[in-house]
Amino acid sequence: MTYKIEELTAGIEGIKPEDFKKYRDYWDSLVHPTGSLGQLEEVGIKLCGILGELPAKVSKKAVLVFCNDNGIYEENISSSPRILTDLLAVQMGENKTGVVALAENAGADVLVVDLGIEDFKGNEKVLNRRISNGTKNFMKEDAMTREEALEAISIGYDLACDYIEKGYKVLGTGELGMGNTTTSAAVIRGLTGISEEKVVGLGSGVTDEQLANKLRVVRDCLDFRNIDPKDPLGVLQKVGGYDIGAMAGVYLACGKHKVAGVIDGLISSAGALLAYKLNKNVKDYLFASHIAKETGSKIALDQMGLRGYFDLEMRLGEGSGCPLLFRLLDDSLYCMNNMVKFDQTDIINCLVNIRDKK
Repeated sequence: MTYKIEELTAGIEGIKPEDFKKYRDYWDSLVHPTGSLGQLEEVGIKLCGILGELPAKVSKKAVLVFCNDNGIYEENISSSPRILTDLLAVQMGENKTGVVALAENAGADVLVVDLGIEDFKGNEKVLNRRISNGTKNFMKEDAMTREEALEAISIGYDLACDYIEKGYKVLGTGELGMGNTTTSAAVIRGLTGISEEKVVGLGSGVTDEQLANKLRVVRDCLDFRNIDPKDPLGVLQKVGGYDIGAMAGVYLACGKHKVAGVIDGLISSAGALLAYKLNKNVKDYLFASHIAKETGSKIALDQMGLRGYFDLEMRLGEGSGCPLLFRLLDDSLYCMNNMVKFDQTDIINCLVNIRDKK
């Protein structure tokens, strides 16, 4: 179903500092110099604060991959043929792409969703949630209608809620689609006003001419489409993609139902930033996975006060960074559940005796 924007954004509460403090105190009770495991401690503290408990492990986690093509492709901004979205979606459904391999190794599931792959005939391994045959060229007209923008967010929201009802506690997002680094850069610029030079990157690899075209369309779209940064849904409607909207819906669902949402790279960061602009409390439930090669991703994360944890020069997309963060979360929980406490050892007494002798 398609929700009203107020239904999607209502009821997302921020997490109070005291909800994190008890897990900070718990880490400090474990045998190690206080804070010496750095961000490994921080991710565990945040995850426990989100869930409201220290679980033995997170056994149910998934990456939801949203696929669609974008009309801005017509402006010669991509080096890849459009048919690649179709081909990769099928391969991903057959468990043969990068994100699937990484997810399997992390004990996570992958769902592939068609929102608008151009001329896609369907595949039994790809979930059909088609909105249209791809978005429009935003240099000529709005990328989608406002109703389609709401539908995209609603689809992501509903799918996330389905997984949450089945017991999933961590959800990441990924994407496939021609032109989506350009739509993402346009959305980030539309929401922040930051210049095109800072948000536009090479994507999957483009020529000098194609890069110049990307810069041009991301620069001009604010005027061409009369973008209002105070209307996040309007930004999505005018220059975004269905994948960005669906990702925002996933993160809104994570906030409302108090589970963790994980961000991949540029497109996923644009979806997270959109969700954040719709309700700022969403950021309390989000983890960024890696430091993406596309600089626009860092700009979006900075807006939310988030950071990536892995600097691997990755730019695959697909949600491939999410399983890496899943494993980091697992490692943090494992330490919290298996390290010994100071009060279970003689360490404190020994230290006291040494001090007293001095």
